[in-house]
Amino acid sequence: MRVVGELLKTTQERLIYNYLTTILFIKMACTLDYIDFVCSQLNGIGEIRTRKMFGDWCIYIDEKPVVLACDNICYVKKHAAIEDMMSDAECGCPYDGAKEHYILDIEHGDDAKRVVRKLVEVLPYPKKKTKK
Repeated sequence: MRVVGELLKTTQERLIYNYLTTILFIKMACTLDYIDFVCSQLNGIGEIRTRKMFGDWCIYIDEKPVVLACDNICYVKKHAAIEDMMSDAECGCPYDGAKEHYILDIEHGDDAKRVVRKLVEVLPYPKKKTKK
């Protein structure tokens, strides 16, 4: 199953695949090649770092969690600042119990960079956790 998932190139193909695998209770994790591709598409926006979480990945730009990569699909938070840019974007939930997010078409690098740049401007830094 993992090999089939890696052959899917477009966002629509991956959405269909993810829907079908969810029905069959098969979950596909992000591949490292996909994470590398996403980071290369976002190169030049700011300092990029990745962190494995929720069984998938969170991509930080300048220490702000901006992109969730789950099942080889990129998700960004629904925010008023990008509403116009993402008006034609599909929506979905990155994992069970998550709020609905926009699906970022990472294959179109310039458009994806514009969206992510705007989110980096408007999203707050994560709150520091205090030790108990």
